[in-house]
Amino acid sequence: MADDQGRGHPLRGFWALLAGGLAIVTVIVALDPVTRQEDCSNYHAAGNVSAFDDPVWDLNLAVMGLGWIALTTLEQFLPITHRGWNGWFSAIARAMIAIGLSVAGCCCLIGRLLIMCN
Repeated sequence: MADDQGRGHPLRGFWALLAGGLAIVTVIVALDPVTRQEDCSNYHAAGNVSAFDDPVWDLNLAVMGLGWIALTTLEQFLPITHRGWNGWFSAIARAMIAIGLSVAGCCCLIGRLLIMCN
């Protein structure tokens, strides 16, 4: 019996990863944070300073990162994500790749900025 649903899109299971990553990168570029420790206002001093002009973005960016991981994980459990795949191994492999990349992206993109001037 032929598969009536056909082949799934190659990015199925990665849409939240790609869209969330693009949104976070866009926000970071728009905010123009400090990217070198020498540019921090408390360089060679004690105390905590934000890498952003408005320190509330430290919390906002952390929440965005957690939301990105949560939405990427949620997408892996949607039934449409698994339609057209040959087996559970490919579903689990894609889920692990998507979730792993979102966690690594949060650590590399957001985590680095949050500890830059501390």
